[in-house]
Amino acid sequence: MQCFHCEDEIAPGTEVSATINGKERAFCCIGCEAAAMFIEGAGLGNFYAHREQSEHAELRPGTIDYDVFDDPAVSAPYVRQATDTQSATLYISDLYCPACVWLATEILEQELNVAEVSANPSTRRIHVQWRDSEIGLVDILRVTARVGFEPEPVIAGETSKQEQRDYRSAIKRLVVAGIFGMQAMMLAAGLYAGEFHGMTETTTMLLRAASLVTILPVMFYAAVPFFRGALRGVRHRKPGMDVPVSLALVIAFGASVMNTIRHGDAVYFDSIAMFVALLCVSRFLEMRARHQADDQAEAVAALLPVAARKVGSDGQAVDVARAEIDCDDLLALNAGDVIAADGIVMSGRAGIDERLITGESRPVDRLVGDTVLAGTKVVHGGVVAQVTGVGAQTHIGDITRMMEQAQAQRGTLQGLADRLATPFVLAVLSIAFFTGVYWNWHSPDQVVRTVLAVLIVACPCALSLATPTALAVTATALARRGVLLTQVRVLDVMKPGSAH
Repeated sequence: MQCFHCEDEIAPGTEVSATINGKERAFCCIGCEAAAMFIEGAGLGNFYAHREQSEHAELRPGTIDYDVFDDPAVSAPYVRQATDTQSATLYISDLYCPACVWLATEILEQELNVAEVSANPSTRRIHVQWRDSEIGLVDILRVTARVGFEPEPVIAGETSKQEQRDYRSAIKRLVVAGIFGMQAMMLAAGLYAGEFHGMTETTTMLLRAASLVTILPVMFYAAVPFFRGALRGVRHRKPGMDVPVSLALVIAFGASVMNTIRHGDAVYFDSIAMFVALLCVSRFLEMRARHQADDQAEAVAALLPVAARKVGSDGQAVDVARAEIDCDDLLALNAGDVIAADGIVMSGRAGIDERLITGESRPVDRLVGDTVLAGTKVVHGGVVAQVTGVGAQTHIGDITRMMEQAQAQRGTLQGLADRLATPFVLAVLSIAFFTGVYWNWHSPDQVVRTVLAVLIVACPCALSLATPTALAVTATALARRGVLLTQVRVLDVMKPGSAH
């Protein structure tokens, strides 16, 4: 029996039941029961209808203790303060599909009446903006967690811990696919050479057995994400590119094992290794391209110094960490210093290099009453400035926030590619099926080869990966040239030569 909320199998003796939408439902734990009751109580019972057609809906009740964010000192770095609004960016590792996006958006809008919510399942980030002064970051985290997500607030210019774990996992799988794949191909070279030089059957079987052992880490570790994606797509009736990939791998591996045991015609261990390695490379490059925007935000945040000279009540300046600077503090800024926070000049005069923030190529004179910006550099002179904004409340924080907002959007072209992916996969599977039927009728010994050829050659990697990768690379290229993309949709209407 499956849990009504998370759809996992319910262990014997642990079943919990509750009435949802007038029907008795079974749950695997009280956490899922509470999440389902909360969703129904909020009038969002349609989530489960949306979830049935989605690619991923394996929600879990939150386990992170968000009470620490009740402390304003803890939540302040994550919240952007504006004139009449506040905003924050959350990273949700389970934010995969339209149903998840719909649930996260609706629950925040209905429960907390937030002003705006934008989410992008490809980057797993959600940007929330609210006006009510009685609402805090902790309320947003708690409400989001109550429906089964585990939101993690992200500081502007920093990469979330989950993103770092995903990145390290992708590198490990790429390394495994590369190392063991090379070994499988080296053994395959011996098999190919043996066909022309009369290799004994015993030696052939030994090399095939060694290839089988070598390919196991590739199949059962490096290729695991493809199998999981395929099962998820089939389970929710929305097959993606992982379905033909996994089908090709299973057919090739199964046929190779059978031919190894039965002394059959051919094995495809080297082809499996090469295919998985290429797919891992493409996935890694796609992930790296998506993270480039984060890298740009981190590069902007890196403009700030790690320490500054704070003027105490006795008039003496002492070095303090940037995190210890608060609004209304006085900072002593001399020639060569990089300013750590936004402020207003209280005394003195200095020439400030603002090219990295405003684009102004020449130093700008700043006098008493003028504003100085974090990330700019004092070229000559010296001033004492009173801090007006730190961290996310600085002008440089605005820049990184705008970059994060752009990440939480999906362009029209990407949406079109997502809609075309499923019909394309179904067409590929249909062609592969009829190809197998045809060759099974005319030449049964060629069935495996021809079906594999169709599945591999028609793999929709370009359709599924090229569009988001192209958008991410374009946004990164613009950022490097000083153009910040706040609306991804602008790329849909740009024409060649329009930048001139």
